[in-house]
Amino acid sequence: MIERHKWSMLSLAITIGMSAAIGGYAQYQYRVHQVTDMTHTIASTLGGCSVLASVATGIIAAIKEKGSAISLVAIALGVFTIAFYTV
Repeated sequence: MIERHKWSMLSLAITIGMSAAIGGYAQYQYRVHQVTDMTHTIASTLGGCSVLASVATGIIAAIKEKGSAISLVAIALGVFTIAFYTV
């Protein structure tokens, strides 16, 4: 299954990995430096780039895998994460 849906899995891995990394970074900044405003940090830039990468790989997955359900879920999650990085 992983071999057949490798592009979808890559898109999901980008989405989940960057969400975990940015969440950890935000927790560290809050606990150590009491920073509550993350709009001007590196997390915003990385979040935006990861959203673009996730959606792009999801679109590639949809094309290569002929619109499989996993690729559509990967695109939906990639697009949904835009809300967390643009607010």
